[in-house]
Parts: sequence; structure tokens; C-alpha cells
Amino acid sequence: MGTLFGLIGLIAFIYGIVALIISFVKKRSKKKPAIILVAGFAAILAGGALLDANMTDEERAESKARSEERAKEREEKKAAADAKKAEEKEKEEAKKAEEAAKLKEEEDKKKAAEEKKRKEAEEATKAKEEEKAKKAAEEKAKKEAEEKSKKEKEEAAELERKKKEDAEKKKAAEEEKKKADAEAKKKEKVKEKSATKSIENHIKERTDEEYRKTSISKLQVNENDGDYYVQVFYVWDVKNRAKSTRSMTEMYSEDLAASMKDFDEVKELTVFWEVPYHVEGDNIAKYTFGRNDSGMYFDDVWYAPVIR
Repeated sequence: MGTLFGLIGLIAFIYGIVALIISFVKKRSKKKPAIILVAGFAAILAGGALLDANMTDEERAESKARSEERAKEREEKKAAADAKKAEEKEKEEAKKAEEAAKLKEEEDKKKAAEEKKRKEAEEATKAKEEEKAKKAAEEKAKKEAEEKSKKEKEEAAELERKKKEDAEKKKAAEEEKKKADAEAKKKEKVKEKSATKSIENHIKERTDEEYRKTSISKLQVNENDGDYYVQVFYVWDVKNRAKSTRSMTEMYSEDLAASMKDFDEVKELTVFWEVPYHVEGDNIAKYTFGRNDSGMYFDDVWYAPVIR
């Protein structure tokens, strides 16, 4: 009897749950399904109570044993499930550990690759720097060699220039000797002529022979107690820069003064220069020479602003 009540109550309970769900879905009245659900649950309780009341001591013991056996089975199933779960967990952890180890290995490989790449980059940079330093050293050596070669050429050119200069000096000395010999001969002639005429003739001859494109515009020889003071006015018809003009007029003036070394009676020589290229009709340079025991010496000079 208790079993029948329990079975009917279970069917009614299940039907009540299904009907209640359908009522919720279709939005119908939930009162009837609820009553069936409660009635089914009550029938289950009643059936249980009747079963318990009708059982003998032997049946209760058997029921208890079955219950304990089912409980034991549940415990064993639970233990097996827990063991399986623990095993799965252990496997999962092992898998995670393996994945972590694999990830670490990949990370280590990645780091090793990056380190290798970094070292290769450093070596490449170092190689470039060494190549750069090598090129710089080669450039420096090349530059030093060029500078050395240039210096040697300059020294050779300077040596050649000195040789040429020495040769010119030697030639000039020989010419000077010839001039001195000629002057000695002229001195003999000077003694035969009057001082004034001799001085004038000497200056004219010297000018015609030695001074290019130079003419005398005026020549004055003044005498005072046996001493003579000479003024020569030259016109130099050459187109030259100021510096070259100064250089040439100075050279000609000094040459004229030196040529009058043996004219002991000449105590002062003044040379004026007109250069039409710079200023026409007026003097732009004046050189003054005096006499001492050695002969004529340079005393003073004046230049017009145009050639200073």
C-alpha cells in the first residue's frame, strides 16, 4: 500500500512540475498544476510513512543495510570521482607544467635568439667602427704623405730658387765688376772735363743706357764753394701699379746715386719723378741722397698719396 501511494505521488509530482512549466511558458493559470504538485509530494510522504509503518524489524534492518550499502556505494563513487578529479587535476597541472616548461623553453630560445642578434649587431657595429677607424687612419696617412710630398716639393723649389738667386747674384756681381771697371774708365774721363759738364754727361749717359722709357725733363747742377748739389727731374712713361712704380723709381734712383760714387765733389743728389700714368705734369716721388766716406747714401724719400 505504501509503495502504491509512493508511486502515485511520484507520478503526480512529476506531472505537476511539467504542467507548471507549461503554464509558465503558455502563460496559463498555475493553480491546478500547483495543487497536483503539492498532492503528489504529500502522496510520496504518505507512501513513505506507510512503508515504514508496515515494515518488520527484519525489513527495517534490510532497508537500513541497503541504505548503508547505497551510501557506501555513493561514498565509493564519490571517492572514485574525487580520485578521478584529483587525477585529472594532476594531469591538468602536469599539462600546465609542461606547457609552462615549453613556454619557458620558447622564451629562453627567444631570449637566446635576441641575445645572439644583439651580439651580432654589436659585432657588426664594432666591425663598422673598426672599418671607419681603418679608413680614417688610411686617410690620415694619405694626407700626411701628401703634405710630406708637398713639403719636399716646396723645399726643392726653395732650393732651386736659392740656386737661381745665387746665380743671379753672381751674375750681378760680375756685371757690377764690369760696371765698376767702366766707371773707373769714366772717372778718368771725368778728370779731363769740367765737374759740371762731367756730372751732366754722366747722368745723361747713365739714363740713356740703363733706365727704360725714362727721360730727363730738367737737370740742375748747383755749385757752392767747390761742393756740388744735383737735382734730376725724370719722366717715366710706363703704366704700372703704385707698388711697382715705387719699386722701379727707387731702384733707378739708387742706381744713379751709386753710379756717382767717384764724383767726390757731389755732396747731395735729389731725384724727382713724374709718372704721367698716375699724375701728368707733376712729381709723385722724390729721393734724396747724401755723401759720406763710403760714397753716396740714401737719406730721404717722399711719395705722393696716389702711389703710397
